[in-house]
Amino acid sequence: MGLDEYVLHIRHWLRRTYDSYCKELLGKPNVLFLTYEDMVEDFETWLYRLADHLSLDSNKPLVQKLVDEARFEVTGENVYSHKRQVRPGEHKRRLRPETVQILTTEFHDILEKLGYAASDQRKV
Repeated sequence: MGLDEYVLHIRHWLRRTYDSYCKELLGKPNVLFLTYEDMVEDFETWLYRLADHLSLDSNKPLVQKLVDEARFEVTGENVYSHKRQVRPGEHKRRLRPETVQILTTEFHDILEKLGYAASDQRKV
């Protein structure tokens, strides 16, 4: 089974999983929703938001140390490495356009709930 076939095969399970996440977690006072894209593109802001949510904002030296040591660069893709690829939107390169369209259509409401508007090409 190829990647496209596999993703389409598990999409109903993924749908139930994300529906559950949205229902049980979004909008709860003790839950902070942060995106992968924000982490990769602006780690410092992302981390300070997390630290503030966890009441760690008083430990700015620790947070700044983490910011200084974080590296999201990957010189080349290694399929055996944990950090193979960090660019958001990799699915568009790996999946057929028709697969991306099916998923975008079927997950439209979930993408909206999570702040991924269909017009936001960076995220969808």
